[in-house]
Amino acid sequence: MSDKIKYAVSIPFNWAGLSASNFKHCMSRPDWWEHREHLLRTYTLPSLAAQTDKDFDIWAMFMPRDAKLSQGCREAIEDFGGKCATPAPVFGGCMLDGFHEVAVKYKKADALVVVGLDSDDMYAPGAMAAVKDRPLEAGLVMLFPNGYMYDVRTGRMAKHAIDDYPEHSRMSRTLPFYAVVFTEPALRSKQQFEEYRVDWGLRRGNNTLLRADRTYLLPEDLTCYLIHEENVCGGWENRHMVSKITRHITLPKERARVIKIFGGPWK
Repeated sequence: MSDKIKYAVSIPFNWAGLSASNFKHCMSRPDWWEHREHLLRTYTLPSLAAQTDKDFDIWAMFMPRDAKLSQGCREAIEDFGGKCATPAPVFGGCMLDGFHEVAVKYKKADALVVVGLDSDDMYAPGAMAAVKDRPLEAGLVMLFPNGYMYDVRTGRMAKHAIDDYPEHSRMSRTLPFYAVVFTEPALRSKQQFEEYRVDWGLRRGNNTLLRADRTYLLPEDLTCYLIHEENVCGGWENRHMVSKITRHITLPKERARVIKIFGGPWK
């Protein structure tokens, strides 16, 4: 990895969506963590191991309160060569909450590119290479616009496209698949990292609001949402309107092609 530019994948278990009610419903249950470990080992982490460009770090962010329950997930991260951090709990509704604990470890770099990946989603093998193909500039946000959805329970598959959400802006429904460029001043201290993040509009609520003049769309078909019964936010299918999406992939050859791209067939 270059001494000047570093790349890190951030897998959050600590974002603001994990409210007290969600913790009681999901994250306080050992079976929720067992299910999430299965998703990590079967889908998410193998998708990172399959990247054509492997020159990046993997960081997973955990709540200190989850130390015992999250042991299996932390071991899964470490088995794939990743590292774990336990920043102070955050409930601020912001993208990359808590990552300042990790960012300062890269203070000798000229830039750090943080690539977001939720613990139940996947990148296609060329995703990291696509991020690295883009010339970097301070404050740049790169988004993966369109990809796939895969239901691990039924095998149902569909195209995921921002055009399926006409009530939202073109730049607001692409996360959790993104990359953000943090330049050297933001890596000097936790406070400077947070000021930089907030200044560039990196906020996460029901949607993500980004400064469009610094937003770049990466190639399509490099991402895959996993649909399953234990999503931490609940109401997954309603929230993403899967039932209304018309781009279902039903042709066996096309389904097999997409599954192979993302590392299947899966057990």
